[in-house]
Amino acid sequence: MIMVQKELLKKIICSFSNLSVEYEIEILKHHDSELAFYYVLRNYNNRNFIITEWENIVLDNKDLYWNYMFASIPGADVKAHGKVIIDSGDPKFNFFYLSKEGADKEAHIREILKSKDLLYNYACIRDYDWVNVKDHFLAMIGDSIERKMEFVKFFNDDSKREVWDIIEPLILELKDLEFSYLVAKNINWADVRAHEGIVFESGNLEWIYKFARDIKEADRKRLAYPIILSKDPEWNYLYAKDVPNIDIFPHEKVVLDSKSPEWNIKFAINVPGANIKAHKKALSDSFINVSEIIDQGLKKSKVLMK
Repeated sequence: MIMVQKELLKKIICSFSNLSVEYEIEILKHHDSELAFYYVLRNYNNRNFIITEWENIVLDNKDLYWNYMFASIPGADVKAHGKVIIDSGDPKFNFFYLSKEGADKEAHIREILKSKDLLYNYACIRDYDWVNVKDHFLAMIGDSIERKMEFVKFFNDDSKREVWDIIEPLILELKDLEFSYLVAKNINWADVRAHEGIVFESGNLEWIYKFARDIKEADRKRLAYPIILSKDPEWNYLYAKDVPNIDIFPHEKVVLDSKSPEWNIKFAINVPGANIKAHKKALSDSFINVSEIIDQGLKKSKVLMK
């Protein structure tokens, strides 16, 4: 016996009420969640109508959309449809299901957290004041730098400003230098001073240098202090060479005092405004001809600039 096509049955269901038993049998033959939903939607308020057989079709098929939709029908087993969605682990439908009266909210939240999905963990923070913000924040950032970069890109959006103000203090709590650097560099409304403070107080010369070099709003004079106090000729050379709009003199003095041939030569050749004579003098007793190396390096750099 040929079954009536689904689309025709759907039109019939939506157009007529009180269908005959023959049509009901045809609809049941399809074992289709959409047809079951529309049939129940048209008939649930009939006094003698029982939804169990139709509901079981939807539950058995485990189609998340129709389980979500069916749960809105009066008399539906909200917990049973919710379990289908919980078992799927799908963050989108677990998030949507949070709005259902009678839903097991804690179970749906657990699935959203486990998914580590950026959008739906963000949406939990945005839409529900009863969620644990820190749990959702940690789920969003994951445990890799690639994940943190995704997080920063995700929040570089004006529409997410409100939630950003809630979670930025949690970022600062981490005292993660690379994360604070990424935030300050990429998010226009980030609290640059606060992230700079994390980097400054760490004393980590590499991240201090990178922060000063790459963050437009950085206080470069402040960040120069730990570099200078370190008396490390390499970091002072790099700071003077790469960080814009600074006083190179204190960094140059560190390099001169170090009497390191490598860093004095590089400073003299590569840092605009360097005191060439001072670098030559600082290495006058070196076993290599520093003066000639510096002069050749300067000539080469001028040729490359033309």
